[in-house]
Amino acid sequence: MNRAPLIMYSVAGVAGAGGIVVLTRRAASEGAVYARRIGATMLFALATILTVFATAMASWGPSA
Repeated sequence: MNRAPLIMYSVAGVAGAGGIVVLTRRAASEGAVYARRIGATMLFALATILTVFATAMASWGPSA
């Protein structure tokens, strides 16, 4: 397996963990709750997209 999918999986894992951290933080105001939800959604989307592309890249077969 090429190193690129492994790097993408790693970054996706970090983004997913970051989304969990952002989502579980307390917010002081209504605006902070909104910003926290938007940030967590963006991190989860990044993790999902990277995982899909890494899986596709890994399925291409071994590279020379």
